[in-house]
Amino acid sequence: MMDSCLKKLTQKLSLTSEESEACLQEIFAGQVKKETIKDFLTLLHNKGESVSEIVGFATAMRRAMSPIELSDNAIDICGTGGYTQDRFNISTAAAFVIASFGIPVAKHGNRGSRKSNGSFDFLEALGIQWDKNIQARFSTTHLAFLFARNHHPAMRFVAEARNELPFRTTFNLLGPLCNPASVKRQVIGTSTQENAEKLIEALQKLGTERAMVIVGSNGLDELSTEAPSLLYELVNGAVIRGVFKPKELFRSSMPLDPIGSAQQNADLCQRLFSEGITDHPISKAIALNAAVGVYIAGKSESIEKAYPTALAAIETKRAWDILEKFKSI
Repeated sequence: MMDSCLKKLTQKLSLTSEESEACLQEIFAGQVKKETIKDFLTLLHNKGESVSEIVGFATAMRRAMSPIELSDNAIDICGTGGYTQDRFNISTAAAFVIASFGIPVAKHGNRGSRKSNGSFDFLEALGIQWDKNIQARFSTTHLAFLFARNHHPAMRFVAEARNELPFRTTFNLLGPLCNPASVKRQVIGTSTQENAEKLIEALQKLGTERAMVIVGSNGLDELSTEAPSLLYELVNGAVIRGVFKPKELFRSSMPLDPIGSAQQNADLCQRLFSEGITDHPISKAIALNAAVGVYIAGKSESIEKAYPTALAAIETKRAWDILEKFKSI
């Protein structure tokens, strides 16, 4: 199957979902050499992944993952990642805010693939041993952090090839589609409109109940406080496209300066949460993206209405209480 798939990709022809699923199953079975995997991923990157390919790959990846049962109502909030620049871990911090409303959150993520500033680098810098007491923590705090490498063991067959390539691969798109808790509602951030169009259609075909894919400004994979963001919402099987304009919520735009390392991010997050600081641009960005999660969970009529309550969760230190409780279990 791999040979025929490579031939089609060389001709810049898209694979069917069945062909894509079969190819990834071959790779996950350890039957494909590293150089062939690199060729496969490079051809996909050069052509651009089709929705049928994304759906097929996600189906194979879901079948190979190690699942975990948490809650039918759990949501995920994550980005496609793969960045090299300094940035704050907005979605990870937002998970604590969302959980403070009693909304179950199954946050799927990984370490940074290009730089040590991924979700799980951030959690470790916060002093969180994320791989222990998952069920107990979830029962108490409504929050679980699911480390991709622990739940997708077959990814070991692509890790070396993926790391040797100088670009983000199809797996950056697949990660958010393959949550080990099989969430039915999720928020996904990505950096381009093209990716967003593909992701929302893939979610639709994969049977996701409700989702929002966000394209932030300036290459962000989250809702921006500085400039308009594109929104793709999946509800009742239909896709609704829109634009979020921060000037309609904030009196002035709030650019986010690059932060830095996972430890610098963690130190800032702990200060904002422990002191209930809400006038910092990062606090507002965390609350804004948490508001999307509250909305997609069905606990608010709109992002705009959810925002002040999300900001209040920081001000009243409810988010800090969740973080501290999570660390203590």
